[in-house]
Amino acid sequence: QAEPGVFRLMFGMNADKEPDCELEAAGETANGLVERVVAEHFGNALDEGEVKLRAYALWCVVHGHSFLKMDSKLPEKVAQMDEMALLHLIGTAILPRQVED
Repeated sequence: QAEPGVFRLMFGMNADKEPDCELEAAGETANGLVERVVAEHFGNALDEGEVKLRAYALWCVVHGHSFLKMDSKLPEKVAQMDEMALLHLIGTAILPRQVED
């Protein structure tokens, strides 16, 4: 939220432009962070299928929400919601708490 221009540079559609290796690397770094958080949450290896799947699901939801918000395309009722509560709900849906045996 603090850097919408950087977000657009990293993740915006740029089919008509030359690839920017530095921005692509920044995007890969950001996605790698999400994957590490998911792997640590479940205590699994980074290359495990479940880690990749849940990290990608989390990435998609937050990425989509970010664009909708930046483009002022959120329905009014959604725009008035507590964003931290929304992000917490998304996080707990994709990364549920582990039940101790």
